Amino acid sequence: MQHKRHGQSLVEMALLLPLFLVLIFGIIDMGYIVYSYATLYQATREAAEVASVAPPYPSKVRPATDSQELSDPCVAAIVESTSRYQTLLPNIEDSIRINYPDYRVYRPNDPRPVGYNVGDPVRLEDRRNLGYPIEVMIDNYEIRPLTPLWDLLPMIRTTTSMTDTDEVVFRISTTARRTIASLGRDPSAPQLIACEE
Repeated sequence: MQHKRHGQSLVEMALLLPLFLVLIFGIIDMGYIVYSYATLYQATREAAEVASVAPPYPSKVRPATDSQELSDPCVAAIVESTSRYQTLLPNIEDSIRINYPDYRVYRPNDPRPVGYNVGDPVRLEDRRNLGYPIEVMIDNYEIRPLTPLWDLLPMIRTTTSMTDTDEVVFRISTTARRTIASLGRDPSAPQLIACEE
């Protein structure tokens, strides 16, 4: 009689173990993804804070950061503000985007170029102005799961940008927007201006 009960326990364990492992692996991976999102959002917020006091000129900001942009001290400072998050989430700087949103219109006291009236959309060159918004985004940052659970689901495999192979990745995007509070004045910079045009 004892042998039958022992065999029954093994069968029950064999039936329940896969479900238990899926549950445990799912909890681990979802916790890691939520943690990664929160960390990326905090990095984006800190970068937006730096951007609000030292906004780069719009001519220095393109959709993707590259080595030419990083020569600008204001863009470099924004990217550098995310460096403390690089330990667990490497290569954040490759996903940073700096943008001047285009929803603002010229206000009555704003200097306007010839041909523009109050209420017209602000030109990109004029968006680097006090009281206007600046936006920092971490766009499509790739997170790889910690457990092999997701390898069992072939329908969510995607080609990663890093290795050009099919593997499971989750892409996270976060955005933080701040109002420009300073134009990058720096007493140690030439002519008191930290950001070069």
